[in-house]
Amino acid sequence: MCDEILTLGCTTFTIKTVKNNSEEVYGMKNKIMTGFLITSIVTGATIPINTLAMPIVQAETKQDNIDISSALRKIGAHSKLTQTFIDGALASPNVQLEEVPSLNTTQFLIKQDMKEWSSELYPKLILLNSKSKGFATKFNSYYPTLKRFVDNKEDKEGFLDRLEVLQDMTITNQENVQRQINELTDLKLQVDKKLKNLDTDVIKAQSVLSSEGTGKIDKLKNEMLNTKKSIQNDLQQIALLPGALNEQGLKVFQEIYSLSKDIIEPAAQTAVVAYNKGKEINNAIVEAEKKAEQEATEKGKSAIEIEVAKKEARETIEKSKKGEIAAAAVTKTKEYDLMKVIDPEKIKKTYSTFAEINKLTAEQRAHLDDLEKQNQKLYDLTTKLTVADLQKSMILFMQNDLHTFANQVDGEIELMKRYKEDLNLINNSITKLSTEVDTNNTQSQKDTLRRLKNVTNQLEEQVNKF
Repeated sequence: MCDEILTLGCTTFTIKTVKNNSEEVYGMKNKIMTGFLITSIVTGATIPINTLAMPIVQAETKQDNIDISSALRKIGAHSKLTQTFIDGALASPNVQLEEVPSLNTTQFLIKQDMKEWSSELYPKLILLNSKSKGFATKFNSYYPTLKRFVDNKEDKEGFLDRLEVLQDMTITNQENVQRQINELTDLKLQVDKKLKNLDTDVIKAQSVLSSEGTGKIDKLKNEMLNTKKSIQNDLQQIALLPGALNEQGLKVFQEIYSLSKDIIEPAAQTAVVAYNKGKEINNAIVEAEKKAEQEATEKGKSAIEIEVAKKEARETIEKSKKGEIAAAAVTKTKEYDLMKVIDPEKIKKTYSTFAEINKLTAEQRAHLDDLEKQNQKLYDLTTKLTVADLQKSMILFMQNDLHTFANQVDGEIELMKRYKEDLNLINNSITKLSTEVDTNNTQSQKDTLRRLKNVTNQLEEQVNKF
């Protein structure tokens, strides 16, 4: 049993629905009927079902405000945000640490999953929208014939033939949606396994760097991650505004996105590379000394001769890598800012352009204002860092971003499930028209066709805002 919402005029009623031999039975007083009733949730007073006096047939007749969810439109916006996120992630170099080589490998593998989403799954989302447009176009072309039958009982065969075509299209679309859900679920399982490995690598890497850092990042970790979370939420809310990511809006949004993500300061990136190169050289020196010692020992050399051999091996590398060793040494004496300095004027101009294009309300504009605030906060949290702290913050953000990709896939799966339910509402209305083709209750058929027309119009509107 479940509660559903029924709207009569401006009042909302709660109706108890129970399953009966795979059909839904709607109860009201002693009157019952089986069939399909699309529901809509609106604001209004909720009263006990036993206070209603009118029969269910009248309630169904008056229920015209049927709505599908906004899932299809949101799938479009959500997928564009995901693609924008992936473009940024793929353009960023992997965070590497000499002591944890698998850290680089795991990042590479997850980025391969991102590429799979972009090349295989994203195009299928666009195709789903195209198929939905095809259904709406077909329904609109059939509508005059469908209406003639329910109004005047003309051309029953043409009526049923057209319903069959529409139902086939709807079922095919449902199957395609389920296939997409299955593929997304498989991808999510792959990514989750790799994220577990990544999390293990991150723990190892942070442990290594803790002995070299100041402890600053450990203290600020939660605040930094919460700020990143706020930024992601603001971006999500902005992206999901109806029509926000149309052709014109998308270009501006992509600029907003690039200004809102932690753009690594080139000097910081260079310092980390130099620092890690210094570690690599030190490891090479250690290995060279071990090899020289082993060879000298095998030849029966004295202790003094062994030390000479080790020194020669060390000096050979130091001479050939003199510049790189010096650069690595310098990084240990300086402090760095992780992110590029934020240009407030550029941000304000870009945000204002986006707000003007989309005619944002004050509430919607608040997300842009908060985005600017959170960006500045993240910048302030990551200034004047040692090179080890730089690496700790880079690893922290990288881990957060890769988990964000997994969350995006999760969100897409949920939206696809909702869209499948919307298609089921449409399919049920078509079935009702078909099975009641010989009914004497012409008003019921008129109402069902009107509802089907209404939800198809809603679907078409979402297609255009995908």
